[in-house]
Amino acid sequence: MSSYNYLNNGLLPKGVITFGYNTGRTSPINNRYNANGELVTNKEYNSKSLSYQDLVDSSKDTFDKVLASSAFKAYDIDLDSNAGVVENDFKVNTSSKVFVLGYGLTNNSSLLFIVPTVNVSFNLQSNFNASSSYNKLIGDLRQSGQGEKANYLEQIKRSPLKTRLNESGQRLPTEIESVSNLYLNYRTKVKTFISDSQLIIPYGHKYSTDNFLDFKINDNSLGFKQGFGYDFNFDKSIVGLYGTYHYRSPFKMDYRVPRTQNDPMSSDIEKNVNIKYGDQVDFSTQYTYKWNSLLSNYMNLRYIYSFKDDYDGSSFSKERYKILENETDSTSVSAQFGVGVNTISSFLAKKFLLPMDFNLQYSKVLYGKNTFQADWVSLNLMVFYK
Repeated sequence: MSSYNYLNNGLLPKGVITFGYNTGRTSPINNRYNANGELVTNKEYNSKSLSYQDLVDSSKDTFDKVLASSAFKAYDIDLDSNAGVVENDFKVNTSSKVFVLGYGLTNNSSLLFIVPTVNVSFNLQSNFNASSSYNKLIGDLRQSGQGEKANYLEQIKRSPLKTRLNESGQRLPTEIESVSNLYLNYRTKVKTFISDSQLIIPYGHKYSTDNFLDFKINDNSLGFKQGFGYDFNFDKSIVGLYGTYHYRSPFKMDYRVPRTQNDPMSSDIEKNVNIKYGDQVDFSTQYTYKWNSLLSNYMNLRYIYSFKDDYDGSSFSKERYKILENETDSTSVSAQFGVGVNTISSFLAKKFLLPMDFNLQYSKVLYGKNTFQADWVSLNLMVFYK
């Protein structure tokens, strides 16, 4: 929804309406944490050394595999030898806008409707650094009068991604802007705790088999998130705790099933693949210092763990569906620093025009696994009406 994270374990008073607006933007995302928790560039993560066997395995059917294998062997090429290195440099920019409408049902319960939107823009540069044997093969093919095959290998060398996208009938958009689910949040007081129950309704951009990448902008199924929060109040300080569990229900969707680990692109489309995105746990703790009734500073530490996705179908071997599950579990540890301005007391004292809460936040991912490394700046505004 947004990387904005601020612990407010309070409730709206009965009959009070609030409208909230949040906007945020990341710095350019050039790095990510791999499955071992190591920080690598997107280029390092998405680049692979390919053997001739990998090229054979990426063929669209058994007949093409036999032809490719026979052709390589005819030119004394060992299928296990290096064909070259494919380099994919992936740059991402994201931003979000979140709209909130809330109402105090009673003094101990509130209802909020949340509509997040996201914008993802990206640029993918791809090239193939061919080995000497690959270049020699192109020359040998031309000399033997097989110019068409030589041109195809040359085309892969110049533009590997575009060539494969055209073959598989896929496309790579440069920007996606969409609503990212709809949230209905019921918040109530349970003894001294705050209980947050959220119904998550899928809405917005969906993956299509024409797409090269699945950005998972919405959950594609009904979800439910349950959270609990608690505040320890001191003289001018508040220490807040908050935790949630997010359940995502299974769904079915047409999906491309990859043939090999090294080649996610595939022309094999299966109808109604069984999919379940991984559930998620989220824990936060926040220290807030109130300088006065108007101004406060806070520091927040957040831990998120997402379980592995599950894919299953009946058209292909189980191993091929497992490829889709690889590295879909993720861990993220981030810190948020912010300043808040709250005018409610000034409004009640008739010193300010509107009762509102304004927040400026900087967020940074400190550590992770299978997740991007990003800095995020957010502005959040809540206005209250009676």
